[in-house]
Amino acid sequence: ILFIHGADDDFILPKHCHMLYDAYQGPKQLYLCPSAKHAQSYEVDGDTYFNIVKEFLVKHGDSNPR
Repeated sequence: ILFIHGADDDFILPKHCHMLYDAYQGPKQLYLCPSAKHAQSYEVDGDTYFNIVKEFLVKHGDSNPR
């Protein structure tokens, strides 16, 4: 699972994202987008957001879709 969260989110605090990240036992990655508030990670830094999603899918995606 890929967790993307705004570092400045004051609606769902970053500590809650860390709690979910820590609890999940499967393949995972966490990206905290600097200066992003709630649901603003793509708006704040779309290039980094896109690259992180792309890299995660390449690494963990289904290479044999049904």
